[in-house]
Amino acid sequence: MLTDYHLFYLKIDATRDELLDEWGRELTCEKDVWKMFACYIGGEKNNLGKVVRHFPWNDEELSLETTLIQNNLIDFNQRGILTINSQPAVNGKPSSDPIVGWGTPNGYVYQKVNL
Repeated sequence: MLTDYHLFYLKIDATRDELLDEWGRELTCEKDVWKMFACYIGGEKNNLGKVVRHFPWNDEELSLETTLIQNNLIDFNQRGILTINSQPAVNGKPSSDPIVGWGTPNGYVYQKVNL
């Protein structure tokens, strides 16, 4: 059933009109979509002066680790390489690291870059 699909259960705290103001009331070309992606990743205002805080398939804020690759992601998206589920490379950071740390205490984090 379609109601079992996760997009039907997003907990977005915005009205339809607020979302249209963020995403664009009228998309006239591919670059409009690229701009919306870049604004979301950068927390920037769009052409209507609204900060893009929401994404159609994500009801959570960007994780802190995104800041490590944020400028690259903005550049890619502005050029039409649309990115989702991105993560920076991490090579042996402690599991207690405030940005990329996770897992059991006294462990280490390794992850492959995913742009």
